[in-house]
Amino acid sequence: MMLLFETTYSVVLESDENHIKSATFLSENFEVGPGKIVVKTLLDIDFPRGHIGVKSFDVEVVDEDGNSVPLYETYLHHWFAVKYIENITMSEYIKQSHDLRNGIEFERNDGACQGFLLPHYWGLGAESRGTSSNLPDPFAVELGNPTKIKHGFNEKWLFSIMVIDTRGTQDRKGCTECRCKLMNLPKDFYNVTTGINGQLLPRNYKGGLFCCQDNVQCKLRNGFRGPTRKLSLRYKIKWVDWDEHQVPLKFYILDSTDRVRSNGSTPIHDCQAEYTIPRNHDNDIPHVKKANIPMTKGGYLIYGTAHMHTGVVNVTLYGQDGRVLCTSSPKYGTGKEAGNENGYLVGMSVCYPKPGSIKIEDGEILTLESIYENKFRTGAMGHFYIYLAEQMPNKIISKGAIILFSIMMLLFETTYSVVLESDENHIKSATFLSENFEVGPGKIVVKTLLDIDFPRGHIGVKSFDVEVVDEDGNSVPLYETYLHHWFAVKYIENITMSEYIKQSHDLRNGIEFERNDGACQGFLLPHYWGLGAESRGTSSNLPDPFAVELGNPTKIKHGFNEKWLFSIMVIDTRGTQDRKGCTECRCKLMNLPKDFYNVTTGINGQLLPRNYKGGLFCCQDNVQCKLRNGFRGPTRKLSLRYKIKWVDWDEHQVPLKFYILDSTDRVRSNGSTPIHDCQAEYTIPRNHDNDIPHVKKANIPMTKGGYLIYGTAHMHTGVVNVTLYGQDGRVLCTSSPKYGTGKEAGNENGYLVGMSVCYPKPGSIKIEDGEILTLESIYENKFRTGAMGHFYIYLAEQMPNKYSKEI
Repeated sequence: MMLLFETTYSVVLESDENHIKSATFLSENFEVGPGKIVVKTLLDIDFPRGHIGVKSFDVEVVDEDGNSVPLYETYLHHWFAVKYIENITMSEYIKQSHDLRNGIEFERNDGACQGFLLPHYWGLGAESRGTSSNLPDPFAVELGNPTKIKHGFNEKWLFSIMVIDTRGTQDRKGCTECRCKLMNLPKDFYNVTTGINGQLLPRNYKGGLFCCQDNVQCKLRNGFRGPTRKLSLRYKIKWVDWDEHQVPLKFYILDSTDRVRSNGSTPIHDCQAEYTIPRNHDNDIPHVKKANIPMTKGGYLIYGTAHMHTGVVNVTLYGQDGRVLCTSSPKYGTGKEAGNENGYLVGMSVCYPKPGSIKIEDGEILTLESIYENKFRTGAMGHFYIYLAEQMPNKIISKGAIILFSIMMLLFETTYSVVLESDENHIKSATFLSENFEVGPGKIVVKTLLDIDFPRGHIGVKSFDVEVVDEDGNSVPLYETYLHHWFAVKYIENITMSEYIKQSHDLRNGIEFERNDGACQGFLLPHYWGLGAESRGTSSNLPDPFAVELGNPTKIKHGFNEKWLFSIMVIDTRGTQDRKGCTECRCKLMNLPKDFYNVTTGINGQLLPRNYKGGLFCCQDNVQCKLRNGFRGPTRKLSLRYKIKWVDWDEHQVPLKFYILDSTDRVRSNGSTPIHDCQAEYTIPRNHDNDIPHVKKANIPMTKGGYLIYGTAHMHTGVVNVTLYGQDGRVLCTSSPKYGTGKEAGNENGYLVGMSVCYPKPGSIKIEDGEILTLESIYENKFRTGAMGHFYIYLAEQMPNKYSKEI
């Protein structure tokens, strides 16, 4: 991570399961300014070396701080990764001169466009962040085979890029389409500029690649001034070392402008790369661009997607018999954040047919059909990308491969689910992704994610498990991004105000929260499920026939819908001065505003005391934990991946009540009514006698009791154990920690990665109505801020008959 602000940087990871390596690099930078167009060739980019199989290649534009740059500031028209070989004896000359006329030989993809048009192996544009490039196992693009590289040459790579800084432009959309009249072009432009065919551009050429030349400026609004900035491409490559288990793929780019003609038996391709959609007042009829393209060599379709521009409706590739080989559909942004820019094309869907199920025959004529909205548009593109395997491996249809393939198909939606049903107990299972949130080195994210995906209907939830993942679906280790807590909170929403709440995030009107059965005051600790760093290693499974009943239509207020939200806190600890202190939210380690103690109130609604050393209130959204001098690192988009298991509710299910007990609860009495005063967290003071553990104890009356079915605790690193006692001193449940010993997510060395769970024999432990329980949280006796001692218990008010007979 310390290398981010060198010319390049890389982070290499290896999977124990499939040996996939991953590296992230920065290209050399390029300077943009308001309206400026940059068209560059970036030679000899960093690239994994050796005989490898590339599995994915993902690119985005970032600024000097590693922040993702949104399309409405700098539009990524395209990036192409092109392979070439370089004469070893001329390497230094080429590096210094950038002279590509001598000592270099380009090696294009397997597509058939004439000359060196569309030669790249990977390449997209504005849609890059939202388009998967992952190739399923065991398929990959073979590179670096020493037997195939010309003697005396090295295999290298370059980027060909075009970016357009649209800040302050008169017509931002027209600028991204390279409309000639919007550019400050030289007066003799049409007299000196040649097009694809080598001829001078016609006067009716309205826009496209040739009007977007390097250093040309899109016209600005009168008086607009803006700073220049240096940007780079950040690109992530995944690969495997090549061996006999990998299956090589051929990569073809098909162009919907290809005007194929014949020279005897040999097809002659005449790709134009781009086209103009003319003005048309009948906008209800979409514009279709179609090409019939013969495939000299066929193969099995493994992957398909398209490089298109804003305005695309979809693009489809058909076989000669009319069968649909692949349809790629657009995703348009709805927000302001990079990757979701409102109105921009931010992704194209990908086809992953079952390997071996779609074969393109040698000589088969394919039809490519690109469909755009029927509005005037210049520089439209319709490039279809397909990866073909000449042969299938012998054991492609293994159960494991099918599961992996299913997962890959789902990774690139906003949410995804895989529903399974057991013949034995009818338990259903779904896995979802939350909306993403952006982190950066030291940054704290405290968010409420409204209306999360959740199983619908009258159901009984059996488990709820959560972890943090990156955009590729990889589990994020705690030493990179620490999951302080996630809480799943139930609320009901007025149906008539649903759209308003969705747009405004105003929770003051139209929403009523419904808390768990615990007794903490107000809306403190209201959630039904919630843990933190220990999430991956703590079981949430409830034994049959017990479940948490939800969605009962007789219990939902008329005119309201039952919904769920996540309340989360994550802390990106990359590059922080004190990683452990940062996870404890120590105030002195945060870049807090100067008036922090003058304006910040605590649990009790009063201003925080000056001796408040750390905890939740010093970990506010967008606050940054102090970084080591000079540290730079990229931002990244993360999500919660959560898996819920449930059953459809029927008479066989037994409902549970869920209670959260807090070891900071300072219970007092108001006559016969207990008044709870939970603090949610506490500080363990400095103590030099560290052999004596620190104990936090609370005596908590249970207004309503029941049979204990499940128990565990939400604690922080440093916990020794936590025990819940009955009024007579009997142990109801002890939850003990599990600490990590490695580097992989779920086993991070020194971190709390799990808490044990109690599953007493149903009916064997009963908590009586009014019984006073004692909760005892034990930590190591070391200075610690933001310590928590929350105990979770599920109680059944009654036992089903089979257990009642045993009691």
